[in-house]
Amino acid sequence: MSDPASIAEVIAEEGGTVTFARFMELALTHPTLGYYCRAERILDRGGDFNTAPGLSPFFDRTLARLVTELLDAVVAGEAEVQGAGLRPSVVELGGGEGQLAAAILGLWEAERPELKGRVAYRTVEVGQGLQRRQEAALTALLSAGWDVGWGLTLQEACAGTRPVVVVGNEFLDTLPVHLLRSVEGEVFEAYVKAGPAGLQQAWDRSRSRPHENWSRCSAPSTPSGWTP
Repeated sequence: MSDPASIAEVIAEEGGTVTFARFMELALTHPTLGYYCRAERILDRGGDFNTAPGLSPFFDRTLARLVTELLDAVVAGEAEVQGAGLRPSVVELGGGEGQLAAAILGLWEAERPELKGRVAYRTVEVGQGLQRRQEAALTALLSAGWDVGWGLTLQEACAGTRPVVVVGNEFLDTLPVHLLRSVEGEVFEAYVKAGPAGLQQAWDRSRSRPHENWSRCSAPSTPSGWTP
């Protein structure tokens, strides 16, 4: 099967209607169409926005020290962990362009070299372009022998390590969410519906693009024992 040409095509293949949460997931992380997967430059100059790690070295150093303090609390029980063949790790959720990872590993290189070989640094990253930029930002630290790796999911990134210190900056606002609204005591959920098949040409043709639709709540959005 060939790669889809648009998210509308993906929605059509999935039955024509998906929850807003699924649409958000596709728009951000689809392997070929998702924002984080197709964009080579998202942050800083030439990108779409910026985040604190790219704007403030002071922020990076402060967070690096906080993460290190949390890691020290983890390493206090390291003997038991190493007995299981595992090592503690720091896992960053969405590594941006690598500034925060560089700050944390740079602090360890300068002040805590004894952590080398004892602690892993992992990043959850779905975008190949972003991962390449992160690797470039960490070139010297990788050459210095720090254990750095990447995973597409949190489970993949955490594999082979325990305990884990998880750090994420401006990450929660990119997680797919179910969108609900209450109207006169009745709860509805937002869905995204694809336009008629074959109408993919122009964005200004309302029928050719995904559009909002409200209906009964889906099972994933409905807490156990609760009837909307």
